Amino acid sequence: MDWFERLTGFREANYTATRARLEVDGYRLKSLVNGKSYCTGHLELVSLSTLRDQVRSHQPPGRLKVSPVSGDVREMHRRAEYAGALFQVAS
Repeated sequence: MDWFERLTGFREANYTATRARLEVDGYRLKSLVNGKSYCTGHLELVSLSTLRDQVRSHQPPGRLKVSPVSGDVREMHRRAEYAGALFQVAS
């Protein structure tokens, strides 16, 4: 059983078959097989200029630190040393 089946209750197939077993309601994705639902995000497509303005207006005090780490990102989210961290993970 892979991660998709654990979440939705069915194995992922082609787009049409998979989509027929899922329902989107606002920002929720619901499996019609096991009834579980998950919050989805909001995709916002903005210009680079707008993105730079947003970053400037929300920049925390101090310096930003970028460093490679490896491990279980689910565990890292729970650790105090990573509070406020942003993780980029390979999929």
